[in-house]
Amino acid sequence: MPQNGRLPDARMRYAGTHYGRALGLRMQEGRWFTAAEVGQSAVINQRMARAFWPGQSAVGNRFSLGSAKPPWITAVGVAVRTTGNPSALAGAVRNRVQSVDKAQAVYDVQPMTALISRSLVPERFFTLMVAVFAVVALLMAAVGLYGVVAHSVTRRTQEVGIRIAMGATPASVVTLLVSQGMKPALAGVALGAAGALAATRGLAGFLFDVKPNDPATFAAICLLFAAVALMACWLPARRATRISPQYCSLCAVGQT
Repeated sequence: MPQNGRLPDARMRYAGTHYGRALGLRMQEGRWFTAAEVGQSAVINQRMARAFWPGQSAVGNRFSLGSAKPPWITAVGVAVRTTGNPSALAGAVRNRVQSVDKAQAVYDVQPMTALISRSLVPERFFTLMVAVFAVVALLMAAVGLYGVVAHSVTRRTQEVGIRIAMGATPASVVTLLVSQGMKPALAGVALGAAGALAATRGLAGFLFDVKPNDPATFAAICLLFAAVALMACWLPARRATRISPQYCSLCAVGQT
């Protein structure tokens, strides 16, 4: 059945009637298909059985490839993955094949997981590159946000000195500057999150089994930018309260 409007992705391998016995596959239930059933029956793995027929036997159920229309394929057995390191069996497989036909060349013997992993190298490379660029962009945005907010607060150093000279406590001044600096920063974070949420609709077609609008990711990024903005407001404000109020007052008088 299609899930969320998309057909499930599965890997299929055509095999003969002796494929399972040659690989030593253990049957959890059912049997291997016969010669008369080739093309009409299949042996599936445990993951597919649990995904499509949870809580019941998968043997006897039917499925189709690529669409919900015939021809239908009947599941006649459920195979179990072997235990241990399959690469250790390469020598035994090679010796077994050559015992039947010494002229038969046996090469590039490796587990199915290795073949799948090798086939995904381009996709993993592009995913890694996208992740690297995303991290760099995130760091640049964080540094830029810190610089803008910190510069804005630093320009109010004289104002801080005057407020303290008039009786304001350093804690109240820091609270004021942080609250005033965080308002536009939080507004920018909210607008950015809304824009990113709208942009994820265009990325949905490039993702599989990954939600483009993952709430945890959005919350983590928003918290990160909010924390950067908070530090950008608090550090300059805290540093400004340590300057002598008399010095700030003299600077203000000299500029007037």
